[in-house]
Amino acid sequence: EKSFELARLGEADATAALAVASSNPSSWFEPHVLSEGPYFGIWERQATRSGGNQRLVSMGGTHVFSQRYAVAALGNITTDPRYRRRGLARVLTARLCLELLCFGVEVISLNVASDNCAALGLYQALGFNTVLEFEESQLRPKSVA
Repeated sequence: EKSFELARLGEADATAALAVASSNPSSWFEPHVLSEGPYFGIWERQATRSGGNQRLVSMGGTHVFSQRYAVAALGNITTDPRYRRRGLARVLTARLCLELLCFGVEVISLNVASDNCAALGLYQALGFNTVLEFEESQLRPKSVA
């Protein structure tokens, strides 16, 4: 029997988190963030006669978190493509926002690609609204001759 469980993530979950992040080519996840602010994951658990196994299928946390300034920026919210469209990211993001509010955070923000319609719909349904649009750029050093 399969079930899903929402749980706080920590450093011990780094390998599983890297696996989920690798399913999203635009992810910038680095394991050290698991100890820098709240992170949650949704585990698929499957009971078997020999005990069972588990697999992290969705995760999300913060890129920025400051209780002092009462601000947070959500980040690395991603779900394994095989588990999308089941409401997992909605449950996870709502729980993450609740945790941040309990820490006294007054401003919660996030960045999302403007062509990611599923994520935009999710965040709008949770009460987020667009404040501004921006472009990402990269600086690559020219090779030295």
